[in-house]
Amino acid sequence: SSNLIATGHTDKTVCLWDPRKKGKSVMKMRTGSSSHKGFVTDVSWCKHSSHKLASTSHDGTLKVWDARARDPLHTIKSHDGKGLCVDWWGPSMLATGGSDNRIAAHLVNFK
Repeated sequence: SSNLIATGHTDKTVCLWDPRKKGKSVMKMRTGSSSHKGFVTDVSWCKHSSHKLASTSHDGTLKVWDARARDPLHTIKSHDGKGLCVDWWGPSMLATGGSDNRIAAHLVNFK
């Protein structure tokens, strides 16, 4: 949401922070089998939804999250190499860039 800050980390996690609370992460997104398998290189809030965000990682995947839950809504293999950046392009389209020198477009379905 617009009041939270999302960050990606080398321990393969995405954390949400409330700047009004000193030094405490609001939520660490799921660790384990549904988390990223490599460094999280970028996160991006959806401009059309206050609770959806996306992350990309050195594991080459794109994950779409709901900030109200800890598990990803979608996991998409987006690059043969490392995922480096992600951004929303409308309410359900994402673009990622990777070390494989490609830009990939992904349509996600929110039913």
